[in-house]
Amino acid sequence: MPPVFTKRFAEQLVKKWQIWVEEAVTGGVVEAGVAWMAPGDYHMVLERHGLVVQLRTNQEPPENSCRPAVDVLFRSTAKIYGAGVLAVVLTKMGQDGLHGCEDIREVGGQIIVQDRASTV
Repeated sequence: MPPVFTKRFAEQLVKKWQIWVEEAVTGGVVEAGVAWMAPGDYHMVLERHGLVVQLRTNQEPPENSCRPAVDVLFRSTAKIYGAGVLAVVLTKMGQDGLHGCEDIREVGGQIIVQDRASTV
């Protein structure tokens, strides 16, 4: 996802949803009512700092030919929230998400995946 696309996409989602949607920034806090979107060309991970869970973005190498890659996010989410994770995969970017979903399943989390017919 290119940088300009993610910012504009987040702005459009705010108009349609009842929650706030923002591009992730390092140091952003995970809290109810806010949806964070990985900025174009950046991976997004979660890190626990005491009782607070914060975002960190990075430009580490692409995974599955993607940056951002959802596998990166799902791995960090599984480590922090364990069985409390609910992952939702709305579109398919090749194999991106497969290994992250396996990590979530291993810790007892739940996964919902959009069916192939409706991804277009």
